[in-house]
Amino acid sequence: MNKIIRQKQRLESLKSRLENDQDVAVRDLRNALTESEFSEYENMWEMHQDSQSFGNHGSSGYDDFLKQGLLHYNKAECGRFNKEDSKRFHNKAETCFEKALEQLKADVQLNPGVAAAYDRPLDFSASGNLSLSPVGMPRRIDSKSLDNLIDVHGDERVKVTKRSLKIQIVKQSLADFGNRKENVEGRKDKEGRKDKEGRKDVEGKVEGVGGLDTQGEKLADLLRKLKLTQR
Repeated sequence: MNKIIRQKQRLESLKSRLENDQDVAVRDLRNALTESEFSEYENMWEMHQDSQSFGNHGSSGYDDFLKQGLLHYNKAECGRFNKEDSKRFHNKAETCFEKALEQLKADVQLNPGVAAAYDRPLDFSASGNLSLSPVGMPRRIDSKSLDNLIDVHGDERVKVTKRSLKIQIVKQSLADFGNRKENVEGRKDKEGRKDKEGRKDVEGKVEGVGGLDTQGEKLADLLRKLKLTQR
């Protein structure tokens, strides 16, 4: 029981250190987590790094049209122009957004991997998830735009770091600690009993064989003595 308490206290200590912006060595994290939990942490970090690299393989033509469209849209919404000019900027923005999506669609058809650079599934159909507005236009996954749908929690943008993933896996381990304790400790106890019983069986068999051999030797000696006596 003391071992179980120490394991939980170790996790709680790591959680406190991480939440107070203190660094936790990978070795300490590995020792506190189960093997599967540590593997999950490594996989999450690897997936995050892969997703970041995808941001370098998007459509430069789309991005250029999107940038122009956003400039026109911001002019239309800034309030510095009259109604007619604002409408004209809105129309220019929509035209740029339309050209941007056409370019992105063409690039994705040539290379489906381009889609991985953006923050949402790319459904170019009329009933799809895209629209000719700033909110409805895809963003690069590494974009700092507030309209980027990647790594968003509520209204707050969450930056993914090694520390944030460590906090996530430690919290998950604490939440699952009851099941984890039962599975890990139960398996160890079961394996320990099995090994112990196996050793006893082997030792018992060895003792039995040894005993029979000794008795056989004694019987043989006795028969030899009887034969000698009879002579």
